[in-house]
Amino acid sequence: MDIDSVTADVALAVGLAEGPSGVSDVLRAIARSEPVAVRDVSRMAELPVPIVAAVCNELRQRARPARRADRADRPAGAGGGRGSRSQAGAGPDALHGRHEDPAGAADA
Repeated sequence: MDIDSVTADVALAVGLAEGPSGVSDVLRAIARSEPVAVRDVSRMAELPVPIVAAVCNELRQRARPARRADRADRPAGAGGGRGSRSQAGAGPDALHGRHEDPAGAADA
């Protein structure tokens, strides 16, 4: 999927009146200042905060690679295999400082 089709799809999904160019403005603002708060992207792209948040959510959904369950998805101690515990919570959200604690690993 190329950038033009992604920006067009995201603009359509969000109902962005500015169209794909508005999505491109959001992407440019993020690229210039990453990591950056949605409020700051809103100012840089000259779009309302809720619209920028919706654009970011749509972009995150499209960035998540589809994957099949494998041995690493099993709980530790259940034959999870290589990396099953060390990679818990890794993924797109880990890049943004959010971490879900599967199976209460922090309580151990």
